[in-house]
Amino acid sequence: MLRRMPLLIVPILFACSDSGRIDKAAPLSGAPIALQQVALQPLAALEVLEVAPPDFAKLKAEDSSRMRGTAPSRFAVARGVNVTPESIGTWERIGAGQSLWRLRVKSTGALSLNFGFGSCRLPASARISFYSADKKHVVSRPFRAADCRATEGELWSPIVLSDDAIIELLVDEAERKDVVLQLTAVNPGYRFFGEKPSEKQGACNIDVVCSEGDDWRGEIASVGAYTISGVDTCTGTMMNNTAGDETPFFLTAYHCGVTESNDQAVVVYW
Repeated sequence: MLRRMPLLIVPILFACSDSGRIDKAAPLSGAPIALQQVALQPLAALEVLEVAPPDFAKLKAEDSSRMRGTAPSRFAVARGVNVTPESIGTWERIGAGQSLWRLRVKSTGALSLNFGFGSCRLPASARISFYSADKKHVVSRPFRAADCRATEGELWSPIVLSDDAIIELLVDEAERKDVVLQLTAVNPGYRFFGEKPSEKQGACNIDVVCSEGDDWRGEIASVGAYTISGVDTCTGTMMNNTAGDETPFFLTAYHCGVTESNDQAVVVYW
């Protein structure tokens, strides 16, 4: 029997709306310093934060026993941490009066990693980048001061498809004292993101790149998959309104659990 699920329309400020893509090579203008021709300390010299990997068997058993349709799908587990650039990580000076902080984060065997910053306030010169240690997966743009302000002083990263990732902060030396950045969650992924398509595709799914979607190319662009607090995932669609004022309304299922208290932790993948 087909059950009708309640829907929810919420206005969401998508601080990460165009940064959800994961590219294998970022444009040089916004690329992390480590991907540019700059002499830096080698990867082996960076301080490492290790977090426990997901227990795949236990988590999948839990997921199979949960009632479908009554909660968002979980794809990662939260590991609480308390890290600032002054407490852990590797600082070094580079040219043009800039300082670079890098932290290597590992969760052996995880399919992906993403990060939650409970406090984020950046000066104008600062930018944060995320990429895999092997540099094969780079989040498509750096994050700046406006991204922190737009998310109520928090920052939630897109996913890096690796169990070994780098967080990179570049800032002018004169403004280093103005950086407020507290990493409070490292979220290792165990399904959906990083799995083979055959392992995550349901029998009723039709990929939008297939010919069945040809009559809906315009509408497809409005659909987004999103993550919540770095551990759950759902889907939704952008909605227009009769006022035509481009208010960013996003239609999603009520059971996904998005509210005004957690919408700052939503990262959308278009």
